[in-house]
Amino acid sequence: MRITRIRAVTTIRAEVAREAGVALQTLYPSSPGGKPALAKLVYDITLAGDARPVPRSDRPEVQSILDEPDPARKLARYAAMATAILRRVQPVHRVLRAAAAASPTDAGLQEVLADIERERLKGSQGPAHHLHALGALRPDLTPARAADQIYVLTSTTITATR
Repeated sequence: MRITRIRAVTTIRAEVAREAGVALQTLYPSSPGGKPALAKLVYDITLAGDARPVPRSDRPEVQSILDEPDPARKLARYAAMATAILRRVQPVHRVLRAAAAASPTDAGLQEVLADIERERLKGSQGPAHHLHALGALRPDLTPARAADQIYVLTSTTITATR
């Protein structure tokens, strides 16, 4: 267990340092909030695809989904965007889960993972309510149930293919 914990912690540190182009020793002292804050920052930047402070709802790919009048094409655009996001974020999420599993007493990493899931659940409600407002959901499908389905389909534990 100790070796697994060291590997997971070392892996996340080394990967972040390599991607940032900085020395490993400079990461945590320069990150207010320590390891959990750094882990969340890396995840958020990976999720967005860049470090620009632009809300997800204001990004061009989301605007193109909102502007698309045809529900089927709207869903196709959403699926393409969600797949691209999952491909980017799955490796980071995998490292975070491994680090959290290797450090079960590190409440900070456990909370980061819980926050990510809460944000995903909340984020799945937007598309569901948007489709409902357009009358594009089946009559028997409530926005809450549609959000639950979106949440499950966009899970980081489901492997994206193709």
